[in-house]
Amino acid sequence: MASQQEEDFTDVIFNLRPLDFQLLQDDGHTIRYEAVRDHTAAPGDPVYALTVSAPSPAAPTDRERLERLLHELKADFHLVAPIEEDTRDLPGEDPTAGLDEGSRLSFEAELRSVNRECLGPAGVDLLVAVDPSIDDGEVDTWKAIGGIVRSGKIKVTIGRAELRSSADSSAASAVNYTDTLKAKTLKVEGLRDDSRYTFVGKFALV
Repeated sequence: MASQQEEDFTDVIFNLRPLDFQLLQDDGHTIRYEAVRDHTAAPGDPVYALTVSAPSPAAPTDRERLERLLHELKADFHLVAPIEEDTRDLPGEDPTAGLDEGSRLSFEAELRSVNRECLGPAGVDLLVAVDPSIDDGEVDTWKAIGGIVRSGKIKVTIGRAELRSSADSSAASAVNYTDTLKAKTLKVEGLRDDSRYTFVGKFALV
């Protein structure tokens, strides 16, 4: 199991797979989708759920873009011991690591059911891979879920972009460029209009 203060998704074998999201709510302020993954090969096996929240789309094209991103999103879940939030501040890091209602894309994993008589107390760990687009000069900010130091990985699929933390920066990156950094907050900067990248990690886009 990963450390409570620092984790590295390369330490665990993940099986990233698409999910079937269903609309839960759109109140004009926040839109929420949910997908359930059932691993029940035997009675008592865990059932997981993932809720994705975003600001309500202002136009039909915005909703289509969001639903296309969800269609392409992949995720995997693992049982873990309950993880306490790490409230320590690292040099150069934003101490407000929690997520707020203004998040552009946030994820909430839930352990829907499990045989607790066999496992005892358990939580759920989540890894997601999403494929946002970004223009020249735009910056996507990703904050670690749970407020702990996590690994985030980028692969540029179209155009140019770079991944950086407050303490580190990658070189300008072209198609097929990959990089991995560890931090509570990571940023991806577009270096060309209509660029696209895959981001893998336990982060929310804020």
